[in-house]
Amino acid sequence: MSVPTPEQQRFAALAWPMKVAQERRSAAIFAELKRLAGVLGEHELEAQFDAARVDELRHAASCADVAVHFGEDPLRLLDESPVARRVASVSDGRLRLLSLTLVEVALGETLSTVLFRAGARRTRHPLSRDVLWQITRDEARHARLGWVALSRLWPTLDAAELDFATEHLRAHLGAMEREQALPSLLSLERGDPFDAVLETLGILSPQTRVDAFYLSVERQIIPRLERLGIDARKLWEKRYRTPSAE
Repeated sequence: MSVPTPEQQRFAALAWPMKVAQERRSAAIFAELKRLAGVLGEHELEAQFDAARVDELRHAASCADVAVHFGEDPLRLLDESPVARRVASVSDGRLRLLSLTLVEVALGETLSTVLFRAGARRTRHPLSRDVLWQITRDEARHARLGWVALSRLWPTLDAAELDFATEHLRAHLGAMEREQALPSLLSLERGDPFDAVLETLGILSPQTRVDAFYLSVERQIIPRLERLGIDARKLWEKRYRTPSAE
């Protein structure tokens, strides 16, 4: 195995402030979910969302430690404005609870688990590997929480809420692919070179990211949605169509 050069280590180090920002944003989402669950009387979910919030803050602190270890400013990329915009995009109440549970927890934490696991398996730097495995274990638990919460909420939806949720899911499946897979697909299509040593430092190659994304969709996300009675494969096939195109 090649020994990473200082330049390779510096490049890999840039990922850790991004992870700090990502985990802090996740903590803010879980804080809003805790508030909503409390307001709506879902007190068991309220406690579980709060525990997940604490996990995410711990993840952010661990990622900050790795960033400092590599000489990076861990707070350099902190920006929680995307959370404020995301929360404001759905009116307060049941629909917001449903939206955040569906997109950020059930879908998001499922995909996050797969991506963190892929990074942990390939990383050879001891501190980075330990932190990635810690996050992977917690994200898997958060994903399970998302699917359990969704299984409680989905059967209670009235016709209007069900229409909203179904269209919301279709649109976010496309958004998730655009954000998580499309940049890597374009890189592969261009034939961009990738330094394989970077995977030993926790940076996923475009091919690894693409494989992990579609494996998560096919083997985890679609089957779990189908167990809720959702025609998920049809929604996946129509993920880029507008409602007027139906």
